[in-house]
Amino acid sequence: MTLPGYTPAVREPSKPIFPATAARSVHSPQTIAQSAVDGVAPAAVAKLPEKALRVTDPQVTADGVRVTLRADRAGTAYLYTWDGERALGTRTVELTADGQVTVVVSVTGGTASSLLAAIESGDAARAYQVPLR
Repeated sequence: MTLPGYTPAVREPSKPIFPATAARSVHSPQTIAQSAVDGVAPAAVAKLPEKALRVTDPQVTADGVRVTLRADRAGTAYLYTWDGERALGTRTVELTADGQVTVVVSVTGGTASSLLAAIESGDAARAYQVPLR
């Protein structure tokens, strides 16, 4: 198809841009939920021991879900409120060895049925799913 009187600009096609980072399983609540059920580490990494992260005292509040995290090692916790099909809120928490922290994970646009959690430390990870009452 041509347009009378139109001359297209002469230029080379743009080079594709590829991101330098890949998607990470700890950023996927669906993967964390599946890993928690299957008992395998999210992604192709070593599985941390069950006691690497203890997720206790989950309470639904007006602000979301309040939960206490206890870690036996330094790492990062990735938390998601979950309705069984999608994430309703997210929070990332830096953990210290033998540390304890209480945080609130937001809930937006639904009712959370569980809290999904993954801990990543070094080249290893573990996933958890905590039912909410």
